[in-house]
Amino acid sequence: MNSVAAIMREQGMVARPKRRRRHSTRPGKGRWRAPDLVKRKFAAQQLNGKWYGDGTEVPTDEGKLQLDSVLDVASRRIIGFAIGAHHDAELAYGALSMAIAVRGGRQQIDGVILHTDRGRCVSGCLPTLRDPPNRWAGRARLWTTP
Repeated sequence: MNSVAAIMREQGMVARPKRRRRHSTRPGKGRWRAPDLVKRKFAAQQLNGKWYGDGTEVPTDEGKLQLDSVLDVASRRIIGFAIGAHHDAELAYGALSMAIAVRGGRQQIDGVILHTDRGRCVSGCLPTLRDPPNRWAGRARLWTTP
């Protein structure tokens, strides 16, 4: 039998082990985590009911860029995004700020649930930035105004 494995064995060669994929989303450790307000019910009937936030890495010819976005579930439209060199709280804040502005400001989005993946940038850093929402709740964040 002339299989690749047999030929490699004759030559004293061994295959390199498969590299493990490095996960870019790491949950914030030691931080309070709220219950999941979405509870796997991903549909939404009205605008500004549920928003989903996520980040991804975009390869370019000049290196990698980070993209954070906010999607309104009911309209299935990206209502906020931010692009930067690093995936950090400032990037998440930029995407959320754009989403808030697009939807008419803080008074227009009372009761919005922002569902994220518990990544360290959003769950740990975002609530401490410049003008944070008045109440956040871990994985699913409930936006309320006083």
